[in-house]
Amino acid sequence: MSEWTRSLDSERPFDVVYLDFSKAFDRVPKCRLLLKLSYLGIRGHLLRWIDSFLSDRTFRVRIGGALSRSVNVLSGVPQGSVLGPLIFIAYTADIKDILTSPFAMYADDIKLYNSCNNIQRLTQDLHAIYKWSLDWLLPLNVDKCTVLHVGRRNPGHAYSLGNMRLGSTDSCVDLVFL
Repeated sequence: MSEWTRSLDSERPFDVVYLDFSKAFDRVPKCRLLLKLSYLGIRGHLLRWIDSFLSDRTFRVRIGGALSRSVNVLSGVPQGSVLGPLIFIAYTADIKDILTSPFAMYADDIKLYNSCNNIQRLTQDLHAIYKWSLDWLLPLNVDKCTVLHVGRRNPGHAYSLGNMRLGSTDSCVDLVFL
């Protein structure tokens, strides 16, 4: 946040783009996850153990006193487990390699920010992360993605993901600390 404070103190406006993966923990494809874990050096017994941890899972829904039948879970990482968030972090770890703007991640939320003078960088980063999300089958929820224009004289640039323009907001709950 000190970077943001310095920008505001020197009257340099900046834009913050908040991104949200759609049902992120439910959509991580197991085969691609295992490929990434192997690339990160997780192999042998540990990789087989993680594969087993992610296999043969089912879920049921309870509404009132009624319980649905069990359904197989074909993708995703278990929420509420210690390992689930760590696996998700490993799956998204390479995002840092495609971004040039400063960013921060918390769970399935990402924020990118940059000076209004760097609209091309921020636009390229949005294109890169959109392409990454398609390539790795982890789509962004464009309806939950938004732009915060910060500072006086902010020109209020428009940004898009794919062919969908992102909405802007005057305020935002920020769970990602810098």
